Amino acid sequence: MSSHPLHALLDQLHALTGEQLEAARRLDGARLTELNDQRTALNFELQLALETEVPEDERAHLAHRARELAGLERRLHGVASTVVEALDAAIPTRPPPVYGRTGRIDKR
Repeated sequence: MSSHPLHALLDQLHALTGEQLEAARRLDGARLTELNDQRTALNFELQLALETEVPEDERAHLAHRARELAGLERRLHGVASTVVEALDAAIPTRPPPVYGRTGRIDKR
């Protein structure tokens, strides 16, 4: 395999996304924040690396790794969505309805 920067970056992002997935499952907010900061830095490096020419013989492997990463990111998004839905149900963001002076439920 070549030393093209995309190989290392995709490997790092894959490992980082796996760690994010585990932190999300454990509801470890502090770890998720730390990993999100790292992810932001890696995504910036990835943008820079994408501006370089990728040798033809490496494109298929890189595309495969990118698809694997996309699948892992979909799983992370699914877990994050489930957590948000559970928190929304457990911690309502709107105050409960109350009766007003007229004896009817006030709209807030």
